[in-house]
Amino acid sequence: MVSGLQHPNILAARDFNITSDPDDVSFIIMDLVEGGSVRDRLSCDGPLKPTEAIALCLDVLSGLAVIHALGVVHRDVKPGNILIDKGCGRITDFGIARHDLVEARGKRVRMGTRGYAAPELRFATGEATPSTDLYALGATLYAMITGRGPSEISVAHASAECLKDVDPRIRLVILRAMALNPADRYQNAREMAVDLVDVHGMLCAETDGRALPSDWMHSFDRQLGMWSTRTIEPSLMPVQRIMSPSGNTPDPVEEGYDGTTFVMVLGAIVLTAVTLIAGVGLLIGG
Repeated sequence: MVSGLQHPNILAARDFNITSDPDDVSFIIMDLVEGGSVRDRLSCDGPLKPTEAIALCLDVLSGLAVIHALGVVHRDVKPGNILIDKGCGRITDFGIARHDLVEARGKRVRMGTRGYAAPELRFATGEATPSTDLYALGATLYAMITGRGPSEISVAHASAECLKDVDPRIRLVILRAMALNPADRYQNAREMAVDLVDVHGMLCAETDGRALPSDWMHSFDRQLGMWSTRTIEPSLMPVQRIMSPSGNTPDPVEEGYDGTTFVMVLGAIVLTAVTLIAGVGLLIGG
């Protein structure tokens, strides 16, 4: 997470304490957002209108541009980590985010959520960069306008069938964002925002939808400029996930536990099973 970062499209921690001391308490203090997540919205109401989905993606891009400028990659952008606050999107859950300095000296492991994680995260084959988050946002945009789940999103870049019902202009954005080769993707949040602003404008002109403010890109650049000269301490990036924004312990598949956690859990299950089997064998033998 990013502590103390104040941005309208980022739900950062106001304060936190992460401890393994049994006599102490781990906690995270965050703003209250009553609108729920994009995942909740999709579950209740189905796919979003394209213009609304794009507007939410633009909100997320505004937040991602700032954290990327600070040297941070979120690594787990997805519908469940985008909250809707009075109609605006706010990205949250920086539990597996990493500062570039931490990445440089840390061990590379698999992270992210299946279906939304870029190949370099799924297979730990490369360094996480801003384009890693933009891949996930492309997958999220796909989910928002189709209502389809991660199993299809992960192959959307190669499946014409998955994208046949998507507006061709949005399809081009998704295909570029989700390119397998990071060099073929959008390289920064502003590039993707420019294309989505253009598509949003065309769709609104055709459907009488609610247009973006005429100075939206100017506001985007102004917010980015305010943060681009600042720095953030790697110590503010905890390496341990505590809870999801809903207050529930994340599910390994839906919430993207890294590979190390999965192996530890699997090992504990196997050890328990072996112990039980051995115990039953002793009882029968006795």
